[in-house]
Amino acid sequence: MDQFVDVLIKAGMPPPHPGEFFALNFLGPKKLSLEHVSENMDMSIEDIQRFISGADRVDDRLARRLSDFTETSPELWVNLQAMKDFADSK
Repeated sequence: MDQFVDVLIKAGMPPPHPGEFFALNFLGPKKLSLEHVSENMDMSIEDIQRFISGADRVDDRLARRLSDFTETSPELWVNLQAMKDFADSK
């Protein structure tokens, strides 16, 4: 997954919001419903929708939930958020 972000950066493209990354790499390809994600991440559907839309940022708690659900590292999610924040600050 980190390779995907590296490719974007090398291409000069802004990093995606972690919610967009989640939707593109996990929800869509695995055809997961928001209900399934909600139940397995112990989050409301509304919270998941806000995250996917980019309205909510990744904090430590969400990073752990995402890493458990996606079998990735919490650092991936924290780093995606940090890269997005940095790109948005320019």
